Amino acid sequence: MENLDIQVAACLTAEADAVPDRVSMEWASGAIENYIVLMYEIGSACKDYIYSARSGDIEIIRARAANSIVELSDVVCQALLAFSKIKLLTNSLKDMTVGEFILDGLERQQYRMSEIKAKKINYKGE
Repeated sequence: MENLDIQVAACLTAEADAVPDRVSMEWASGAIENYIVLMYEIGSACKDYIYSARSGDIEIIRARAANSIVELSDVVCQALLAFSKIKLLTNSLKDMTVGEFILDGLERQQYRMSEIKAKKINYKGE
């Protein structure tokens, strides 16, 4: 997991080199632009899923599934970049590593699913 912190730092450096105006924004060093790209990538992944679900052709489903994985990788990358910028605005989380961020999310997801299973949360909204 330590390698993830190095890779995210390399992405931040590459972003600063490629788009210097992005990282000079006042609010969280341009994290808002990472959120914009994140939402675009989420839309792309959803579009691939919709096209896959409507297709009866297994080859189209496989091709769209492969593209969805690529889009989801971009979603994760943008989320990590935004996390790396936003955490600096906090007191309690500013030293959180990428690994800790991911593990925290995984633990919260498992906790939510256990609450749904125990019927403490009604995910259907009824």
